[in-house]
Amino acid sequence: MDVGRSQRYPEMARRCAWLFAISGVLAFVGLVLPAPPGRDDGLVVVLALADIAVGAAIALFPAYHWTRGPMTALAGVALVLCSLFALAGAVPAFGHPTFFLLLFVWVGVALPRHTAFWLAPIASVAYAAPPVLRDGPPALVASVAVAVPIMVLIAEVIATVVDRLDVTNAQLAAAATRDDLTGVGNRRRADEMLARMQAGDAVIMIDVDHFKQVNDRLGHAAGDDVLARLGALLREVVRDDDLIARYGGEEFVVVVRGGASFAERVAERIVTACGSAGLPTLSVGVAAHAGGEATQTVSRADRAVYDAKRAGRARICVAAA
Repeated sequence: MDVGRSQRYPEMARRCAWLFAISGVLAFVGLVLPAPPGRDDGLVVVLALADIAVGAAIALFPAYHWTRGPMTALAGVALVLCSLFALAGAVPAFGHPTFFLLLFVWVGVALPRHTAFWLAPIASVAYAAPPVLRDGPPALVASVAVAVPIMVLIAEVIATVVDRLDVTNAQLAAAATRDDLTGVGNRRRADEMLARMQAGDAVIMIDVDHFKQVNDRLGHAAGDDVLARLGALLREVVRDDDLIARYGGEEFVVVVRGGASFAERVAERIVTACGSAGLPTLSVGVAAHAGGEATQTVSRADRAVYDAKRAGRARICVAAA
């Protein structure tokens, strides 16, 4: 599951770029400090430059290309660099497992579940290589059999928690902008989608004719049933790309994305489907959005609704451009 993470990948990548660059700078700073036994300063310089180069490459990589694959590859590159820094003697023995643990915590936060399993073989080799090649403590070499599974488990637990939080947040966000009765967007959602209109879109305002009489004669439960059925009908008739919301009371709004030229046909389909379903008639206003303030386009569509009502209701009126 990759709920919510895909939108965060570009921002996470930008932060990684800074981390790689800062790590490279700190490696250069470390060279002026007293050298631990066996440090290979030449290799440290090469790795520091590599860190900075990776950071620059991440920053230049187009944001829309940051998906799960490149992000996983980025984690693999970080594992290899951590191993090479340890091999160069720039990382003390106690810091070696710490860096790997922090990297797997990042994997859990940034990447979906099961990613840590794919990285485990690389991590195992990268973790064990420095102590093996540098004749490190045997206990550190043997600890790979325990350390890597624990790190993978930690990453999986974190990834599971993040996934559940993303799902919960998405559900809360949807609930905050959904009208419970009709299943379409609420007024808050309507305001959001109207504010994001682009030139070439169109607004369809829909008002149920004689709705007050339905409530007065048959009761509010019958009125609620009419609105619920109309909401379901709109979701069926309107294209997936278009946006629907309950604007208030018995009034609905549809934003036809990039479809000002055929918005009237969309309105006709809505009216026809409403008649076939045995619902009350509709007064509909259509207005094309030419850019500028969305409120002006909404006002024009709203005036077209009143023109339809004054003309006898049960009809569509198109606002003048």
